[in-house]
Amino acid sequence: MNEKDIWSGYAGWVPSPVWRMHKLLGTILDADDGRILIDGWYDDLLPVEPEDEELLRRQFERFDEAEVMRELGITRWAWGQNAWDANKRRHYGPTANICGIVAGYTGEGGKTIIPNEVMVKMDFRCPPNLEPAKQLEKLRAHLSKHGFDDIEVIVHTARANPYKTSPREPIAQAVIRAAEQVFGGMATVYGVSTNGLIKVHVPHPAVLAGFADPDCRLHAPNENMPVDRLFKGIKFAAAIMEEYARAP
Repeated sequence: MNEKDIWSGYAGWVPSPVWRMHKLLGTILDADDGRILIDGWYDDLLPVEPEDEELLRRQFERFDEAEVMRELGITRWAWGQNAWDANKRRHYGPTANICGIVAGYTGEGGKTIIPNEVMVKMDFRCPPNLEPAKQLEKLRAHLSKHGFDDIEVIVHTARANPYKTSPREPIAQAVIRAAEQVFGGMATVYGVSTNGLIKVHVPHPAVLAGFADPDCRLHAPNENMPVDRLFKGIKFAAAIMEEYARAP
């Protein structure tokens, strides 16, 4: 980081924080296939169980690729994947995402400067066994290995203890049955969640059950929950409790 913005006429003399950050980001992710390049990042990753893959294949039979692409506003899957591989990665694969980059002058007209700093916000999705604290140490070691140990890393939030409940568990089966009753079709079963935070304190399998519409625009502008869907969600919660109470 420079002490101040500098006239870009000195671009042959003064190192650019932005170009340096660009180089750093290229060491984290393979832009051709989306694989995270940090040493040991995948070492503790749990394999996908046969039951999980079977559930995913059953769901994939009713996966409307064209409609999902339309909803997301895309014309192809990331890194040239086919629909099946994209689905499997969506459920069970770790990711490294750039949420935003801020640097220099981006207003109207020109301002010929070498910015004095650059900030990048990222999120890393960690499936079960990829504990955030351990993965953070791998990231720091990666920065040091590639000569970027002077880069300041600030962790704003970390949802610790990613956790997976087997679909064989009674609570998982209760949720699946309840979803079929209330919504009239097979439940969409996602691979992982952050319920490990519960698991650390309560030694019992945990399941996160949602009931939003497919076009709820989760975490995006115009996130929504129609009233009739909310009422279905209430019925869903009651059905889960009833199904679980009746389980052997």
